[in-house]
Amino acid sequence: MADKELASAKAKARGGNGKEAFAVFIHYAWGLHDHTRGEPWLRLALKNGNRSARGYIKQWQIAQPADYARFAKGKAVPKGSD
Repeated sequence: MADKELASAKAKARGGNGKEAFAVFIHYAWGLHDHTRGEPWLRLALKNGNRSARGYIKQWQIAQPADYARFAKGKAVPKGSD
């Protein structure tokens, strides 16, 4: 994702767009292999009711229960500077 596109997606996600929050998660977690930066965006996507995020979580819980358990304990969502 280009910088401008990423900034736009983040702004939309913070405004309640779950699809954009999930896209930012995918950018970090899959595109950059940085789950630490991606997970807050996944939480925001879930909070915003994104179906793809819910499906991802269900599969993650089955495939990687220890990683999912660590994620589930976290509470962090993106801050204004993220």
